[in-house]
Amino acid sequence: MFQPLYVKSLNTEEIEALKSQADSRDKTDAWRAEVVLLSAAGKNSAEISQALGFHISNVKKWIRKFNEEGLDGLAARKRGPRSGPKPMFSRTQVDGILALARTDPAELNFPFRKWTPQKIAIAAIDRGIVDTISHVTVRQILRRNGDGAIASIREEPSSFSGFSRSERFSTKFDLGIDAFKQSAFREAVDYFCACLEHNSPSPDEEALTRCFLSQSLGELMQYEEAYRAIERYDDPNKYQALPPSSRARVKLRIGAAYAGVKNYPKAIATLNDAKKLFLELQDDLGISETHYNLGKSYAQLNEFRIARDHLETAVSYQRTIQDRELLARIYDKLGFVDFGEGAFSSSYDKFRTALEYADGLTNPSLLGTILVNLGTTYDEGSLGAREQSSVYFKQAIENLERGGQKDLLALAYNNLADNLRDSGSWDEALAILKRAIALGDEYPDANVRAMAYHTIAEILCARGELDEAAKNINRGLELVEGKSDKWLESNLLRLLARVHCVQGIAEDSLKELRTALRLSTAIGDLHGVTLAQVGLAETHFEQGGFEQAREYLELAQARLKEEESLFISGLMQRLAGRLEAEAGRFVEARQHVSQSISIFTTTDVPYEAARSHYAMGRVLFADQDLGGARGHLEKAREVFESLAAAPELQMTLAALHEILDFQSTVPASVRSDLTSAEESRRISLSLPASPDSKRIEMAVDDRNDVLLMQRLIEASASRELLLQELASVIVESFPVAAVIVYRLVNQDPPQVALSEGISLTEAELVVKGLDARLIEEGGQAEDGYMFLLGIVERDAFVSPRPGQGPSLAVYVRFQKGANANDRARILDRLQPLMRQAELGLEMCSLRAASRVTVSSVVHQKTKTVMPGFIVGSASMFDVIDKIHKIRTSDVTVLITGESGTGKELVARAIHKESARAGGIFLPFNCTATPRDLIDSQLFGHRRGSFTGAITNYPGITRAADGGTLFLDEIGDLALEVQPKLMRFLQEGEIQPLGETKPVKVDVRVLAATNSNLERAVEEGRFREDLFHRLNIIRIHVPPLRERKEEIPILASHFLEHFCTRSGKQGIALGQHAINALSDYDWPGNVRQLRNEIERVIAYAVDSSQVEIGNLSPEITGPRRSVGPMRNLTRPGEVSKLSSNGSRAAWFAGSLQDPLAKIPDSFPSLDGPVKLRDATSALERQIITNSLSRNRNNLSRTALELGLSRRGLRLKLAQLGIVRESS
Repeated sequence: MFQPLYVKSLNTEEIEALKSQADSRDKTDAWRAEVVLLSAAGKNSAEISQALGFHISNVKKWIRKFNEEGLDGLAARKRGPRSGPKPMFSRTQVDGILALARTDPAELNFPFRKWTPQKIAIAAIDRGIVDTISHVTVRQILRRNGDGAIASIREEPSSFSGFSRSERFSTKFDLGIDAFKQSAFREAVDYFCACLEHNSPSPDEEALTRCFLSQSLGELMQYEEAYRAIERYDDPNKYQALPPSSRARVKLRIGAAYAGVKNYPKAIATLNDAKKLFLELQDDLGISETHYNLGKSYAQLNEFRIARDHLETAVSYQRTIQDRELLARIYDKLGFVDFGEGAFSSSYDKFRTALEYADGLTNPSLLGTILVNLGTTYDEGSLGAREQSSVYFKQAIENLERGGQKDLLALAYNNLADNLRDSGSWDEALAILKRAIALGDEYPDANVRAMAYHTIAEILCARGELDEAAKNINRGLELVEGKSDKWLESNLLRLLARVHCVQGIAEDSLKELRTALRLSTAIGDLHGVTLAQVGLAETHFEQGGFEQAREYLELAQARLKEEESLFISGLMQRLAGRLEAEAGRFVEARQHVSQSISIFTTTDVPYEAARSHYAMGRVLFADQDLGGARGHLEKAREVFESLAAAPELQMTLAALHEILDFQSTVPASVRSDLTSAEESRRISLSLPASPDSKRIEMAVDDRNDVLLMQRLIEASASRELLLQELASVIVESFPVAAVIVYRLVNQDPPQVALSEGISLTEAELVVKGLDARLIEEGGQAEDGYMFLLGIVERDAFVSPRPGQGPSLAVYVRFQKGANANDRARILDRLQPLMRQAELGLEMCSLRAASRVTVSSVVHQKTKTVMPGFIVGSASMFDVIDKIHKIRTSDVTVLITGESGTGKELVARAIHKESARAGGIFLPFNCTATPRDLIDSQLFGHRRGSFTGAITNYPGITRAADGGTLFLDEIGDLALEVQPKLMRFLQEGEIQPLGETKPVKVDVRVLAATNSNLERAVEEGRFREDLFHRLNIIRIHVPPLRERKEEIPILASHFLEHFCTRSGKQGIALGQHAINALSDYDWPGNVRQLRNEIERVIAYAVDSSQVEIGNLSPEITGPRRSVGPMRNLTRPGEVSKLSSNGSRAAWFAGSLQDPLAKIPDSFPSLDGPVKLRDATSALERQIITNSLSRNRNNLSRTALELGLSRRGLRLKLAQLGIVRESS
C-alpha cells in the first residue's frame, strides 16, 4: 500500500539549524530547509509541492537526502569541481574578463548597475574576449585573480528566482528583471521576448516571464500588445496547470491588461479573482497591487467612491511592505479621485505625497505622470501658482521624454501651452502646441490633438485670424465626432461660437452655445454650463439684447455659487459693468469692472485684464472721466500690442482717438473740467462745505462705501484676490498716494505681498524705513497709517506667528498736503473696509481648513440613487452605499429588517448592480412551501425519487443558474434542509433527490429575514455554520419610523403612482395629512404606507385634497407602541397604581383595565371557577364596551381590539353578542 514520504524525527539542534538555514540569503539552502520543516510539521510531499511551487520529485529527493545524510544532505551540489583545475584561458583573456568586471556596466550601456557572473559571461562572449565561457568558470576566475571588490561579485538573490530555470534562460530573465527595475522597459521587453523565443521554458517560467513582459508593455502604453502577451492564460487548461502563486500573479496581469484595453467589466472580475488568490496566499504585496489596479479601473469609470475604498485598502496593506513605487502610484490615483470629486486642495496634497514617494525612483514615466497632475491642480487664485504649475509641467516633460509615454507627454505639452497662453506667452505656446499635435499623430488618442487645436484656435481668434481659428476648431470637432468626450466637444463649440460672434454671424453663435450648454448639462459639467451661459449673455449683449443678456448673466451668477471660479467671476463682473453702464449707472459699472480687473490681475491673465481695462475705459469715457478713461485704455493698448491681438488693439486705438476727437470739439474750460473730474471729486473732500452740501456729500460717501463693501465681499473667494481688491478699492476711491500690503512672518522683516500706486521696488524701500514699533503695533506714521489685520491664518499664504499677533499689515500712504481733518475722514471710512477684509480673510482660511470636510458632505448629499429607490435619509443612503460597494463581488449577502421595509427591493438592486444583471433574479419564500417539499423545490428531484415524483424537476436553484437566487424569510427554513443549503453555498454544488452525483450550479445567493437569527442559533432552530456563511455581508434596512424624513417623499410618490394608475388627476396631500402621516409609527413600514395611500386614492375624487379626515382611524387616533418590544410588558407595569388608586390604562386609548370594574355577570373569584367561563365573560365585557364606544362600527371595533373584521364577527357569534343597529 502507498505510504506518504515524511522526514525523520528532528532533534532540537536540527530544528534550530534548519530554521537558521531557512533564513539564509542563499535561496537554494533556504528552500530545502523549508521543505524539511514543512515535512516535519506533517505536510506530505504533494502539499509541500503545491505550497512552495516545486516539483514533487525534487521535494521527495530533498527529504530522502536529509533522512540519509542529515543536514549535509541539503547542501547544494554544484556541477563541476569546486576547486578543480585552473580554467584553460590565456592570460590576455583572463585580464580582459577582469577588466570587464572592474568597469561600470553603465559605461558599456548596460541597463543594470551591478555585475553578476552570468552577466560577465554573456558580456565577455558578446565583446569577443572569449568564444564561450560559463558563469561557473567566471566565478572561479574572479576568486583566483580578482581583488577584494571583484572577488565579492556573486549571484544576486532575486525575489523572482523561485523557479528551477535553465542557465541560459536564467541569464536572459535576470537581465530582463534588472532592466525592469531600472525602468528600462524597452530593453526589458527585448530580454523577456528572447527568453520566450530562444529557450524552452517550463510552464512556471513562461508564466512569470509573460507577466513581466505584459507589465513592461503596459508601462510603454502598448496595451494591446500587453494583453496579447498574457492572453493565453485565459484558456482554463493552461491556467489550471500553474501553481497557486503563479495563478495569482497571472490573474493580476490579465486584469491589468483588460483595464489597459478599457474592457473594465472583465478587468474588475479578473482582479477580484486575483485578490482572492492573494488572500489565500497571504501575499500582502499582491493584495495591495490588486487593490490598486481595482481602484484605478473604478476611477476610469468615474466610480470614485469605490475607487477610493480600494486605493485606501491598498495603502493599508503597505504598512509592512513600504513599496515606494507602488505607494507613489496609489497616492497619485487617490489624487485623481479627489480631483474628480472636486476636492482640489485634498487632490493637490495626495499628488504631493505621491511625489515624495517617487523621489529617488528610476521610473521617469511615473514621475512625469505625478508632475502633470500636480501642475493641473494649481489654485488659480494663489500667488505665483501659474509659474509653479509651469515648472511642474516642464519637469514632467523632461521625465516623460525619457520614459517614452507619448500620450502623457502630449498632455503635458498641452497643459503647459494653456499656462503660457493665459500668461501671455502666445508665440511660445503655439510652438509647444505644434509639438503636442505631432506627438498626438503618433498616439491613437484623438483627444490630445483636439485639445491642442482648441488652444491654437483661441490664440488665433484673439489675434484676429478668424478663418484659421475656425479651421482648427473644425479639425478638433472632426476628431471628437462620434466619441464619448462631450466635455471637449462642448469646449470646441463654445470657442466656435465666439469666432462666429466676432464675425457677426450671431445666429450660428447662439445655436452653438445652446448646443454646448446642453452637452455640459448632460455630463454634469458645471464649469462648462456656466461658461456657456456667460457666452450667451455676451452674444446677446453684442447684438443689443440687453434684457436677454441680463437673464443669462443672472443664471450664470446663480450657477457660480455651486462651483467657484475666479476666471468666470472676472468675465461676469466685466459684463455686469457693461450692462450697468448701458443703464446709466456708472458708479455701479465702475465697481464691477474694477473687480474684473483685480481678478485678472491676481490670476495673471494679461489678455483678459487688458479687455477689462478697455471696458473700464469705455465706462469712464461715457461718465465723462476722460483722464481715467485714457489711462485704462493706454494700459489695454500696451498689452494688446505685446500680444499682437489685432482686433482689440484696433478697438482700443479707436477709443483713444475718440477721446482726442471729443476733446478737440469742446471748449478749453469744459475740456479742463472733464479731464480733471476725478481729481475734483477727491479734492472736494477737503473743501469747506455748507451743512446741506455736507449731508449730500456724506450720502454719496455712504453709497460708495456700500458698493466698495460689496466688492470686498464678492472678492472673498480668494485671499490674494481679496487683498488685491482691497488695495485697488483704496487707491481708486480715496485721495491716497499708495497702498502696500505686507506679510509678517515670524521675526523676519516684513515682506511686500502687493502694492498699488507704487512699484514693488519702491514699496520695499518704504518698509525698510518704517519703525519696528509701527510694524508690530500699527497706527499713525509720518506720511501714512499702518492697519494690522487681526486674523489667524490657516494655510500656506503666510506662516502663522504663534503669540505674536496679526500676520498681515496694510500701509496706506496719504497724499502730500493732506491735513489732519482729511486723514481723519479717510481713516473713518477705511476702518469698516478693513474689518470686512479681516472677515473675508478669515472666511478664506476657514474654507481652506474645511475644504475636505465640505467636499465629503457635498459628496454625501449628491450621491446618485439607483433606479427603484426613493431615498432621503442618511440611513438609507448608507444602504445604497453598501450596495454600490459590493457591486463587483459575488459574495453572499444577508438582508435584515422588519416586514414591509423593502428587503426584496434591496435584493433586486444588488442583482441589478452586479455582474449578473443580465441573468435571472429568482425570489423564493422559505415559508410558502410545505416543509416536506422544500428540499425538492430548492434542489430538484429525479422521477421516481419519491411518491408522486412523476417527472424530473430541476429545482429553483438550477433554474437560477447564472443569475441570483433570493431566499426570503431564511430564518424559517426547515432545519433538515439547512445542511444541503450550507454545502451549496460552500461548494457551489447541489444534490437533487434521486441523483447519485452532485451538480455544479453557478448562482449567487441573497437571503433576507425579519427574525433574529442569532437568537435562533442559540435556541437550536438555525445552524450556526449556515448563519456565519450567510452573514458575510449584512445590510440592515431600517424601519420607516427611524427615517421619518422620507415619509412625505414616499407618500407623494405613491400618490402620483396610484393617481396615474387609476386615471385620477389633481389630487394632492394636505399639510395636516402629511403631518399625520409623518407622526404615525407605521408598524407595517413602507408596505403599510403604500396601502394607505392606495386606499385614500380609491375614495378620492379628481382635483381634491387629501385631509386628515380621509386617513384611516389608526393613523389619526391614539397610537400603539410599535417595534420589536411592542408586545412585551415590563414587570409590574399592569399592576402599577396611580395616586388615586385607579389602575393605569391597559390598552392605549380610553379602554380601561377590565379588572378595574368587574361586571356583575362576571363569575365570583372566591370559589372554584372554570377558566373558560372567566375568559368568556371578560371577552364579552371588553367587546361590548368597545362596540359602545365605536357606535357599533365593526371595522373600528376590530381595529381597536386588534382583530380582523371577520375574526370579530366570529367572536360575536361565539359569545352570543347581538350588535345593535348604529
